[in-house]
Amino acid sequence: MKNLLSNFIILTIFSGTLGQLVKIPFGSGNVYPIDLMVFVVVCAWVTNKLLTKDRSGFRPSYLVFFFLFSFWSIISLVNGSREAGLGEFLSGSFYLFRFVFYGFFSIVVGDEFSTTKKIGGTISKVLILSGLIVAGLGFIQLVIYPDLSPLAREFGYDPHKNRLVSTF
Repeated sequence: MKNLLSNFIILTIFSGTLGQLVKIPFGSGNVYPIDLMVFVVVCAWVTNKLLTKDRSGFRPSYLVFFFLFSFWSIISLVNGSREAGLGEFLSGSFYLFRFVFYGFFSIVVGDEFSTTKKIGGTISKVLILSGLIVAGLGFIQLVIYPDLSPLAREFGYDPHKNRLVSTF
């Protein structure tokens, strides 16, 4: 399971290179491949911890603050739901859901790193490679499509001219 989880972490990092090129419309927003991968990795890690009854693992120093902020966000979301409509409540819920899963993803990566030392070097290489891919795609975008003004009118993007936007 450890090797499979490590491979899924690497795929998750690479899925971030797709940026906003690939998206699934969902409600008033979008779901991106990296969101789905983070969800799968976190669910697989939690399932593995529960099935193996493994209570050991990575506990980062920010864990208390992560839970306090998440708890406060839930209270604020529920309290604000009295004045907000259902659409706004759902939109806020999905942002909170995404935040919590990304926070847990950092814990999963830390746990994998603490139990499998060799994954740290692999993750570093994958992060550098995916960053180079995003930068390379950005320079290709700059040459092929330097003016994003038409996208600003059609999709509501910022009207960037001669800027590196890449897949973001």
